[in-house]
Amino acid sequence: MTDNSRFTDKQVIEKYKRSILVDQFIVFVPMIVSIITIKTITQFFGSFTNVFISILFILIFGFYLTSDYFMKNSSIGKKIYHIEILNNDHTRKLLFLSVIMRRIMELTYHPLFNRDFISHSRKINSFTSTCVVQKAESHENIANII
Repeated sequence: MTDNSRFTDKQVIEKYKRSILVDQFIVFVPMIVSIITIKTITQFFGSFTNVFISILFILIFGFYLTSDYFMKNSSIGKKIYHIEILNNDHTRKLLFLSVIMRRIMELTYHPLFNRDFISHSRKINSFTSTCVVQKAESHENIANII
């Protein structure tokens, strides 16, 4: 269930832009730090250092590409900003390939390097047949807040 009546399209896209930055920070900063750390202490891994770094990169990057799919349409950044990814017909079932293409396009249309992120997010939506929507708060959550 989604509720976009309180938010304009521009506000939802601004939340989406911030969620991309949070997701990339959460994934890539620890990956870079761990690779630098592992490279500096190579005596523990010996000749397996490059193999270990490659496996670590594949696992972390794989998590980044598939996090929307396996975390019920919301990655960590999207959960923080209370948005989710749905199909264009607003069904919750996403195609695995659409999620991966969306993440790759998020990397190429990075919000820091584009001034007009709204048009780029629309391109991402149309290419992957998905859309970004605001999560509706359940009545239980509202009752607990009050």
